[in-house]
Amino acid sequence: MVNSPMDIRNERILKQFEAMVHEFESLDKCRGKEFTLLWLREYQTYWQEVSLYDFDYFTDEAMTTTPKLSVKNGKETIDYSKLNDFLFSPLHKHWKNFLKLRNDSDLPVERFSFLVVYQNTTSWTERIELMQKWRSIAHSYSDLNASVWEANSMFVDQMLSLKTLAMQAS
Repeated sequence: MVNSPMDIRNERILKQFEAMVHEFESLDKCRGKEFTLLWLREYQTYWQEVSLYDFDYFTDEAMTTTPKLSVKNGKETIDYSKLNDFLFSPLHKHWKNFLKLRNDSDLPVERFSFLVVYQNTTSWTERIELMQKWRSIAHSYSDLNASVWEANSMFVDQMLSLKTLAMQAS
């Protein structure tokens, strides 16, 4: 979960976020990028396609035939200008559940979550190791204010603290 507003117009921040996601997806037992549920990837595709001709299949507005792209330093840049249409589109409305929105037109996404899928983590040793790797990755991208949630995290924390207590008691 990214717990702070993220300015997707800022190329440095966007690359930092993409690098963090790539690290999560590069861990052993990850099912791969194609199994990750990340609204931003679909929004980027949507934004580029809609921005090309400033046309959306799901609105009643007239189509503009002149290409309209935001350009910064000679590069096309994404922004939040199409987010509302994206979230109300029949194909993308399910992404609302991943976003906490706010009434700020500049940075409308207050925080968001994404899901990276892993497989064959059956032993507690594997789960503990994976949770520690996730937390390390999130910590190394502190500018994003990312945190990790997993259904068994409270048990992982208990096992880690019990191990420390057992070693101190011996």
